[in-house]
Amino acid sequence: MFIKAKKEYDSHVVKLTKWEDVVPTLDAKNVILVPWCADSECEDAIKERSGKKELAEGEVQDDRAPSMGAKSLCIPFEQPKEGIEGLECIQCNMKAKVWGLFGRSY
Repeated sequence: MFIKAKKEYDSHVVKLTKWEDVVPTLDAKNVILVPWCADSECEDAIKERSGKKELAEGEVQDDRAPSMGAKSLCIPFEQPKEGIEGLECIQCNMKAKVWGLFGRSY
């Protein structure tokens, strides 16, 4: 049973390095593993930026659109083998310190 659950979970963890891929990946009910500077202000910005958007007058938002942005879930103990060197934070473009796991609550 554990092996089946682990396989299902692992199939929904997506490693990203570009912001434009974040919201569509979260919308597909995945969690994201992203390069992150580990700053709390940046964490708040990721949550804000990946949630429901303010719309221009006349625009209609789908009521099913998630209102919550992505929150940090953890900094995985086992970081990806290729490391974090040379990568920028997905949010602020500063030097990334860790791979962080983010996801939405449904």
